[in-house]
Amino acid sequence: MLYTLTERFRELDAILDAEEGVTEDEAAALDAARDAIIADLPGEVANAIRYIQTLQATHDATTVEAARLRAIAERTAKKAERVKALCIAAFDAAGVTTVKTPVGALSVQPNGGKPSLRIIVQVESLPDSLTKQPPRIADTDALRALAESMPDNGLAVLEPRGRHVRLR
Repeated sequence: MLYTLTERFRELDAILDAEEGVTEDEAAALDAARDAIIADLPGEVANAIRYIQTLQATHDATTVEAARLRAIAERTAKKAERVKALCIAAFDAAGVTTVKTPVGALSVQPNGGKPSLRIIVQVESLPDSLTKQPPRIADTDALRALAESMPDNGLAVLEPRGRHVRLR
């Protein structure tokens, strides 16, 4: 493509620069070679244009396809979450936590980790023992310990842990 033409031009220029004493026949041959390269240029540029257009079209099509697949993935994930929620509701209504089938087992389990902490007052109104400085921010470890020891403390509460569906 264009790279090849550029290299051919460079080779000719190197010969012309190195050969100061070229004969008329050699000069005519070099000029003919240069003219041939120039004659090939429109065809090579046309090839480059087609290649660029193909790459841009491929990019555009891939971008559209990626967006389409992303939308399918999001819809599929929402459907899965909806089915999981229906399973949790059915298990709650039946009073069970696990159902085993020939295909596998499905369990409803509590989420792990620390329960979420919700501070129910402004940070400015917290006592100094429940804040960190500077700047004044809530000391979540101290507030969590308070909420665990005194659930009705009026400053912070622990949110109930969520539950999730586990497939085995």
